[in-house]
Amino acid sequence: MTPPLQRDRREFLGEQRDYWRSVAETDGFDVEDLVVPRNGGLWFHNCQHPRFRLTFCVPKFYAMVGIHRYNMLKGTNFQYLDLLKYNDTMNCVRSYFITSVARDPSAQLQKTFQLRVDEKSYGKLDLTVTIARPKDEEKVTTTKKRFMPHFYDEAAADAFYQGALPDWPSVDDFNNQKRFYLVNESELLANDWIRLYLELAVCVDDESTIEGGSFQVAYSESGNRNQGRRCAAAKCKTQVQKCNCLHNV
Repeated sequence: MTPPLQRDRREFLGEQRDYWRSVAETDGFDVEDLVVPRNGGLWFHNCQHPRFRLTFCVPKFYAMVGIHRYNMLKGTNFQYLDLLKYNDTMNCVRSYFITSVARDPSAQLQKTFQLRVDEKSYGKLDLTVTIARPKDEEKVTTTKKRFMPHFYDEAAADAFYQGALPDWPSVDDFNNQKRFYLVNESELLANDWIRLYLELAVCVDDESTIEGGSFQVAYSESGNRNQGRRCAAAKCKTQVQKCNCLHNV
């Protein structure tokens, strides 16, 4: 007869194995019908439930970053429309498995996207988008490595990003206030990614920022440039402040 402790351990390991095998089959995106094992798994959030409220901004902005990555690689112009659901790991530095809807206004085309974002630091804008694809596209296996619910340096770089990186700016470069450029309204409207990454930096710095925005970006073609430079300097130190001054990128 198997001792109770050994039997419990066998059942526990079996639950873990079966759960993560099922999670891996969908790359972590479709887990709502799975029973989470005793020591945890992925948290499921149904964003379409009538009682769901997005209490912090990270999932929305991560979805927008994932769609931006897809646009860069494919030359498309999909715009974030809505969150359908997302799953995240049960730790402070998390991985997000997001299902989102995006629309291409020029082509009158709407698609559902699967987006995976892996955080690498807590409270800092340090992340990697490892999956960004329309849900109806055939899954392409690019690696034989086992499914990892969190980053752990498992992701391989796309060919788009391979090659030598530029030298990191010197201390003198960072202290040179003349390096800042005052963004015009027309440039912000033509390059929506500028505002996206500025808002994401604020959001990561303060996750309590809810959808609807507790901050705003003000811009002008004329104004107090010194005030704008102070704000940009704060951004470079990753301590983005909530303010109404002229943000520079």
